[in-house]
Amino acid sequence: MLLEREKVNPDHVDTRYGRTPLSRAAEGGYEGIVKMLLEREGVNPDHADTEYGRTPLSWAAYTGHEGVVKMLLEREKVNPDHVDTWSGRTPLTWAAMGGHEVVVKMLLEREEVNPDHVDTRDCWTPLSWAADAGHEGVVKMLLEREEVNPNHVDAKHGRTPLSLAADGGYEGVVKILLEREVNLDHVDTKNGQTPLSLAAMRGHADVVWALLEREVNPDHVDTKNGRTPLSWAAEGGHAEVVRALLEREGINLDRADKYGKTPLVWAVRKRHYKVVEILSRAAEHGNDRTANMLLQPTNIHPVMPDNENQIPPSLPPSQGDNGVPSTLLEQDNVSSDRANQDGHEPPPTSPSHGGQFVEEIPFTPQPRLNADITHFNGQPELPSPDHNEPPRLLDFQVSVSEHTDSAPPTQPPWWPQPLSTWPLKLCFCRKKTKTRPSNT
Repeated sequence: MLLEREKVNPDHVDTRYGRTPLSRAAEGGYEGIVKMLLEREGVNPDHADTEYGRTPLSWAAYTGHEGVVKMLLEREKVNPDHVDTWSGRTPLTWAAMGGHEVVVKMLLEREEVNPDHVDTRDCWTPLSWAADAGHEGVVKMLLEREEVNPNHVDAKHGRTPLSLAADGGYEGVVKILLEREVNLDHVDTKNGQTPLSLAAMRGHADVVWALLEREVNPDHVDTKNGRTPLSWAAEGGHAEVVRALLEREGINLDRADKYGKTPLVWAVRKRHYKVVEILSRAAEHGNDRTANMLLQPTNIHPVMPDNENQIPPSLPPSQGDNGVPSTLLEQDNVSSDRANQDGHEPPPTSPSHGGQFVEEIPFTPQPRLNADITHFNGQPELPSPDHNEPPRLLDFQVSVSEHTDSAPPTQPPWWPQPLSTWPLKLCFCRKKTKTRPSNT
């Protein structure tokens, strides 16, 4: 009805975003309205708005409305390779980013479309965007074109489509790219990492296995932090990735990064007990070569100090197969009372507390009471009192209930001996804090 009025402008441009009714309808995918507007004279089918510089075709490709894209491409005045002013992206870039395969196919059929266009905002090509989002179908279609460079390096972070796919954990895209002549060990400019380093850091085990099947460097040292894929995997607690890397020869298990931390130190510091167990007990996993490297005192040091001469702050609790204190402490080069650069020796520790700072307090439970100690996240949390204040007790909850029989009191899961014969041990912590200057 409105279009039947003479005073109605079908190509009105709003003053805030510079968009027309056709631009709005194309974004929303309203095919009927788009058709009516295109039939009217005076409607510009290729109008670019003032906010982002996008045309109706760019909006339709971005939202994946196939019918609208088809109608717009039938118009001679529509530029299928329009570059918007905000990001320097084309309709093909927007469609590849969203994984709209049908739209990508229609655009690739036009000769005017550049399938390897590099945008100005992120310096990525359509292939880069598709790989980063894990759109396998779009990646396949783009790689079928000879003009597409599978090794495009963006000018912002120096990453290739393989780097982006490995970082995102898209195994399917990684395998598609590996079928092409891609640079397996490309080093980005952001952190100096390879695709394997990125996948190991994120814990993408399937991608790591796929890369290790090729001739990649499993022990690459990144240029920013001096860390290897094993170091990243150990810090993140990615046990499956650690196992995969240990299958390869040429892995230096005792390589220290720029901070002086080895993979084992990272695993212990982050309390990734399973990774510590894998690194320390490699023989139990059928890797004799790795075990010999691990257990040689001249090759790896379970408590090797970092650049600050600090040794791992705590050891995991001795529980079942994950108990590691005995694994580390039975090594000849492990000292349980080694002092750091400040001359402070570790306080008394207990395997039952994971090597935490402890102090014995006599505790004799009543014979008819049940003490249930609630932990936070399975481990005691350390308070942070002021350095000048005396130590404070670790916050915990104790629920007491009467026994109806003569059964012994319930023991916490980490308690090594009965409550009646073992003193209660509570965690203490001192932490230096900055003192505020006085107002005087």
